[in-house]
Amino acid sequence: MASLTDSKLLAGLASPEINERVLYKVLTEGHYRKHVERVRNRLDRARDETRRTIERMGLSLFPGQHAGMYLWADTGRDTNAIAVAGHEEGYLFAPGSLFSPSQMPSGWMRFNVASSQDPAMLAFLARQLERR
Repeated sequence: MASLTDSKLLAGLASPEINERVLYKVLTEGHYRKHVERVRNRLDRARDETRRTIERMGLSLFPGQHAGMYLWADTGRDTNAIAVAGHEEGYLFAPGSLFSPSQMPSGWMRFNVASSQDPAMLAFLARQLERR
């Protein structure tokens, strides 16, 4: 607690008492824990649904992805092309090349499970994958 107090004093010297009281209540009454549990449950459901959808499209998922906000899938084609076509249609995709030091084309794509439920985006992706 002393370390936390020192950090708080160094970072802001003083903050409005109302903010401190709200934070105290959130932490001590379990509101934050309950909120985190609700968000985690929603994320788990979204991940499971995205996983099923991606697998139905015939994509191979990277093994061992059981938590987190992202799923990695092998599309079997250059995901840069999918990302460019998606951008023209108003969709934002994360091709694997963005995560590579060499920035070389990749068949891997990262899916944000919280935003991968849009039926129009999924239909667009399915059409792109059919063009193999």
